[in-house]
Amino acid sequence: MAPPPAVFSLHSSTLLLTMSIGLKAGHYRIRNVATNSALDLWGGATEAGTQVQGFGSHDGDNQKWRLQWVGTGNRATLSNVMGGTYIGVSGNIQNCAKVVGSTTAVHFLLVAAGNKSWALLVADRPEYVLDLHGSCSKDETPVIFYKNNATNNQKWYFERA
Repeated sequence: MAPPPAVFSLHSSTLLLTMSIGLKAGHYRIRNVATNSALDLWGGATEAGTQVQGFGSHDGDNQKWRLQWVGTGNRATLSNVMGGTYIGVSGNIQNCAKVVGSTTAVHFLLVAAGNKSWALLVADRPEYVLDLHGSCSKDETPVIFYKNNATNNQKWYFERA
């Protein structure tokens, strides 16, 4: 039996944390709600520090991500199928910190955000989420960490790959 969902308060709104309802461990294409851009590891490079960006959707493995549930509750990591690196951070988690491929995984809390989308909150700093910078649909738009405003550029669709 699954544990009951936890209620988490953030920025005066209540979010329901739900694990694995429709999201099982496995490979996914992840698209941004605001722009439909795919979460993309630049060139699928294996080097730590490689930019994670928004890019037009295609069938490349650099746009496929392995969702893995870790520990207990709703903690998960994402690693790139092609490059093998995890979603990580360049420096410290703060507004506008660049999301990069890394050997060290950032743990996320996946939060149902409506219309089958998800917000990815940083587990250890849940006021920060994965954000497509400026809601820009241009290829190579950086993905960053930013304070949660519950905007569509901070929501993501997960599609089985």
